[in-house]
Amino acid sequence: MDLFKRYRRTHPGLARKAVEDLVNAIREGKYWNALPNSKDALYVVALTRARIKAKGGKVVRVTHFGKVLVDESIARFCSRGKVLLLVRENAHYVARYVITWPAFLNVMRGDPERFYNELIRSRTGELIGVQKAREMMLGADGGSNA
Repeated sequence: MDLFKRYRRTHPGLARKAVEDLVNAIREGKYWNALPNSKDALYVVALTRARIKAKGGKVVRVTHFGKVLVDESIARFCSRGKVLLLVRENAHYVARYVITWPAFLNVMRGDPERFYNELIRSRTGELIGVQKAREMMLGADGGSNA
C-alpha cells in the first residue's frame, strides 16, 4: 500500500504537507535531536509495532537505527508512524516516550527544549497526543511569559 494513502487515512485532519513530511521521514530514515547540540536524546519514527519480547522490554524497528528497545510500559502505544523519544543509556538507546506525529509537529514548531524538559520531569507513561503536548509545552508555570 502507498505510504501516503496509509498515513492520510491515519491522520485525516493533517495537511497534505504534514503527511508528506512523515512519509519522507520514513523513507529517508530521519531522526531529530531532542536537544540542540546533544545526541543523548533523539526522536525517531517507529516502523513496526513493539511485539518482540527482549530482556528489559520489547523491540521495535525505527528510522535511522534499525531496531531499539522499548520500555514495556509504553510498548502498547508503539505503532507505525508514531514518534519515539530515545534516551541514551550506557552505550545504547532506549525508547522512553511515544508521541503522535501531529503532536510532534506542534512540539517542533513550538518550544522543543521546554517540551523535552517537561517530558523528562513528568515521566509520563502514556501516549502523548496534541493536547498533552500543548499542556507540557506550557510547563509548570501555566504558560506565563513573565
